[in-house]
Amino acid sequence: MGRYLSHLASTFAVGISLTCAAWPSASEARSGAGTFNLRARVPVACWIQPAGEVQAQTDIGGSVIEACNNPGGFIVAAIYRPLVMNEAAQLVYDGTRLNLAPSGNQLLRSSSTATIRTVDYRFEEVRLESPLILSLTIQPV
Repeated sequence: MGRYLSHLASTFAVGISLTCAAWPSASEARSGAGTFNLRARVPVACWIQPAGEVQAQTDIGGSVIEACNNPGGFIVAAIYRPLVMNEAAQLVYDGTRLNLAPSGNQLLRSSSTATIRTVDYRFEEVRLESPLILSLTIQPV
């Protein structure tokens, strides 16, 4: 029975020391100091939302909400029908004047950081034979 009590006492002592190691010391408790590590993984999510239909018409504009949490940034582009001969449209997007490319693809803006913000746009000098509606896209880089 003596060996049993000795084993029980040593097991109890180890349990007490492990429990105490998990508790902050008295000085840490008084100062509120202490550290721990926390890690989380957030998936990359990007979206763009125009306030309405983005249709090319002279002196017509609107706003777009751009949102992307990619730390490396993102690009915003417009996709539309190809322009035919003698068609043209200028778009001022976030203060930058762009002549829409005849191909139907136009880079509008790039960012090197994650952000959520509202961007204004307006069309200038639009010459079209048929309506032109832009579909805006946002992609992480």
